[in-house]
Amino acid sequence: MKNYFTSESVTKGHPDKVCDSVADAILDEYLKGDPDSRVACEVVASTDYMLITGEITSKATVNAEKIARKVISEIGYNDAAAGFSASGAEIDVRLKAQSADIALGVDNSVEAKEELAGTGREDELDKTGAGDQGMMFGYACRETEELMPLPVTLAHKMCKKLEEARTSGRLPYLRPDGKGQVTVEYENGSPKRIEAVVLSSQHDDKVTTEKLREDLKKYDFSSIKHMTTAGEALNPEVHKQFKLLTGLDIMEGFGQTETTLTIANLVGTIPKIGSMGKASPQYDVALLDENDKPVATGEVGEICINVKNGAPCGLFTGYYGDEEKTKESMHDGYYHTGDTAWRDEDGYLWYVGRKDDVIKSSGYRIGPFEIENVIMELPYVLECGVSAAPDELRGQVVKASIVLTKGTAGTEELKKEIQNYVKSKTAPYKYPRIVVFKDELPKTTSGKIQRNKL
Repeated sequence: MKNYFTSESVTKGHPDKVCDSVADAILDEYLKGDPDSRVACEVVASTDYMLITGEITSKATVNAEKIARKVISEIGYNDAAAGFSASGAEIDVRLKAQSADIALGVDNSVEAKEELAGTGREDELDKTGAGDQGMMFGYACRETEELMPLPVTLAHKMCKKLEEARTSGRLPYLRPDGKGQVTVEYENGSPKRIEAVVLSSQHDDKVTTEKLREDLKKYDFSSIKHMTTAGEALNPEVHKQFKLLTGLDIMEGFGQTETTLTIANLVGTIPKIGSMGKASPQYDVALLDENDKPVATGEVGEICINVKNGAPCGLFTGYYGDEEKTKESMHDGYYHTGDTAWRDEDGYLWYVGRKDDVIKSSGYRIGPFEIENVIMELPYVLECGVSAAPDELRGQVVKASIVLTKGTAGTEELKKEIQNYVKSKTAPYKYPRIVVFKDELPKTTSGKIQRNKL
């Protein structure tokens, strides 16, 4: 019997790992000052912002903000251009003492409170309560020397090498955030072969295609069978360049934090460059208009998942503690993703953008991603972000914010050339009436362009 097992690992700069590292460092500092400390510390990070919250019982005094900035700096976030830095991030500390009600319930064990109380047989170890802490479990196996499953061991080793390439200066344009994922095929419980490998890293947005090509040529991709991407729609030009460099197709997919992989170019299908693929058999996906009616082939609609018979396996059931937000996304028998796409005559889905990113100009609805794709075809464009700009006559117009390659001058003539190129490749009303040249584009910590800040 065959089955597939996938594991992932992340580098020190991944947002989850950054938060864990800060929380661990705060715990260590409390335990140094008071070994009996009880620390329930949670950390949340966003673009140039970190929230440190939780409940703590301790005699020690700890400067959580100072610890957080030290950890962030040691990880390597020292450049404000990355969207998150030790010196520039806002650190919001909301730590408070443990609730007296919780302490009453967990300070002492049930045995000490009920069975041993007043007997004179109370032992110090028997008195120890849960401490308001959870339990974690895992398993060991003989697949590797580390006694861990092969996929997670390989993913860890990949991320370790990625860290070494960054911290050693061998690939100086890499940034701290990175991820490795490995899928292994098992037969009757034993690993047989590696099915797929994914390795991604945040990097300096000024690194050139030539430099990436030069560095990629140092590595042997012959053992890799499949490559995939998700998280942000991938520009077709990147697909083409990667195919030229490696001979591999990138199998694009779509999913959200609220779902598993929802739409994908699955193994065995022929990918269309720039398309997300087709709906996974796991989900009943529909493209709906503003009245929750299915749109015709070629028309843009919101990506929705049918939940009339309940949420399918893999789809969340709601936002914890936020019934109002849940109702906004779950209504009329569908989960509304907030992302839009159109379907071609072969059933392939093409990403357009977030609903709040769509530009409404003179009655037309224009997706920014389509315009970005066209502009990225120009050899002197390094990066591009398209957004809406207010206009008295049309309501909104298309605005293109562009980072040019090194040595290219952003002249008025070049703006007109870009505008004319877009007109020749798309419907004329979609061309950017406003073109601005920038040194860099605003991004999240994971490298996504923040169109609302353009």
